[in-house]
Amino acid sequence: MCTTRLGAMLAFASLGLFACGDDPPGDVAGNYSLTITNGANGCMTDNWTEGESSSGTPFVVTRTDASTVGVVEGLAGVFLQSYVGTNRFQGVTAGTRMNLLAIGTTSYSIPGCSFTIDAEVSANVSGEFLSGEIVYTPNTDGSVACGLLNSCENVQTIAGTRPPPGS
Repeated sequence: MCTTRLGAMLAFASLGLFACGDDPPGDVAGNYSLTITNGANGCMTDNWTEGESSSGTPFVVTRTDASTVGVVEGLAGVFLQSYVGTNRFQGVTAGTRMNLLAIGTTSYSIPGCSFTIDAEVSANVSGEFLSGEIVYTPNTDGSVACGLLNSCENVQTIAGTRPPPGS
């Protein structure tokens, strides 16, 4: 059941253990322009085309202490608001690695199964470049009727840049 995995992720994140190592948070804040590319459609989601991509997606990252927030704007942000229930990711940063989570609030159902969709951004920042992925995971009620949704994920790769400091 995804609820257990999500609970563990949140517990680790609240302790600052979800990110890698003991590295202090690095400079990850900025206004990124992302290219997002659909990867594997493990959940067999309608209208998901592997390899389809979009570019110029605004992703605004802010950081205070070890807490990091990323907000997807533009059409992708509108999509996330509808699909997940939020376009806001929150989590931790260790060094230049971000692990951010958006807990789904949009309810879905199929006969005998209720679920939401959670989304997790895992990304590395090197200078002005960001690269990583967004993983979408159904958070089901654990019913056998959920079938594939109890253990699947859809993945998008992300790559982008931010303006250099002082520009």
